Amino acid sequence: MTKESFLRGAVILTLASLASRVIGLVYMVVLPRLIYDDGMGLYQLVKPIHYFAAVLAIAGMPVAISKLTAEKMALRSKQDVKRVFRVGTVVMMGTGGLVALVLLAGADWFAINFAKDVGVTKTLALLGPACFFLALSAAFRGFFQGLQCMTPTAISQVADQVVRVTVTVLAAIWLRPRGVETAVTGIAWGFIAGEFAGWLVLAAYYALRHDTLLEIRSPSCDLGSPEPLLKIAKRLMALSFPA
Repeated sequence: MTKESFLRGAVILTLASLASRVIGLVYMVVLPRLIYDDGMGLYQLVKPIHYFAAVLAIAGMPVAISKLTAEKMALRSKQDVKRVFRVGTVVMMGTGGLVALVLLAGADWFAINFAKDVGVTKTLALLGPACFFLALSAAFRGFFQGLQCMTPTAISQVADQVVRVTVTVLAAIWLRPRGVETAVTGIAWGFIAGEFAGWLVLAAYYALRHDTLLEIRSPSCDLGSPEPLLKIAKRLMALSFPA
């Protein structure tokens, strides 16, 4: 990566991060006024479980995809770059889907044994789909990072925040008359919508620009045989979970 491209990428991500923080600040000011102290208390019970589930859903796979993509780009093998992304996406679908199913099926158990409040059961269950879309987005972000292209990641971060905050606020207002526990599920709906919006931006950018980006970053040679998919999967897992 050249110094110029590194600085440009850093500036783009920094600006996106600042924009997301400003939006998040507004969110944290408005939310307590909608779900009150009781609702915020329930939200705090859910946060650590959601965070842990998100970590499990993506593990170290985005970094692994990024490293292997950069390696294949250096070798000018567009075939292998695409194969790395496909394998990484399948792995992310698997881990994200598994975490989503565990949250959906075990929401009661997590609410009783970890949150110690059955009032967060619905919220925990709804966070499952959010983790799935988070995992899918992670594959795209790793791919684009490997190509030294930070723009789609930055746009997706801002889209995620804008949609998440908007949906959370509207859902909380709409659900508030049904009780605090139901109003708190608005936060989960916000996470689902935000992660979906972020993934949609990344998927659209990939569909429209990935071939052009590959050609610009490294004109293809593709002289050798492509690396077997199983070997790529093993290398990704090794990079994600180093010994």
